[in-house]
Amino acid sequence: MTETVEFSAARVTPVPRRAPLSHEQEQLWLLHRLAPDLPLDNDCVAVTLHGPLDAGLLRDSLAAVTARHEIWRTVVGTEDGRPVQLVGGGSGYEWSAADLTELAPAEREAESLHHAGKLLRRPFDLATGPLLRVALIRLDTGRHRLFAVWHRVACDRASVTGVLLPELRE
Repeated sequence: MTETVEFSAARVTPVPRRAPLSHEQEQLWLLHRLAPDLPLDNDCVAVTLHGPLDAGLLRDSLAAVTARHEIWRTVVGTEDGRPVQLVGGGSGYEWSAADLTELAPAEREAESLHHAGKLLRRPFDLATGPLLRVALIRLDTGRHRLFAVWHRVACDRASVTGVLLPELRE
């Protein structure tokens, strides 16, 4: 069974504002405009979690982390034909969860990778967001895989592995 829910950080009152894009972000935005249906600039990371896990608490923790960092509530719009970051315009992240424990053990890994691949290949809408997708896959009792997929206009891999995941771990 797969559950998909979109969350926003309701406890944080975003302050809408605009910010210019960096040169690299402008290039990514332009490439996206040329081929919006191709997930050319999607990136991902996978983390295997061992031990008991409260999926609701993990989801709430992710909401708190994304609420603290404006970039996860940011989309890229246009003003006078030029791209601009619209801070506070996004909804945080998209969450999905799947329990694969009913599958045979040999099928679970392949199905989890299939699920992650679908997340990675789905294009983002930079204008509406969110620009982060997170999937939690239950592989077995005490073993889960967490997949995070984002568009590189939002951040880079170092930001995810150096900020998002460590804060989520805490």
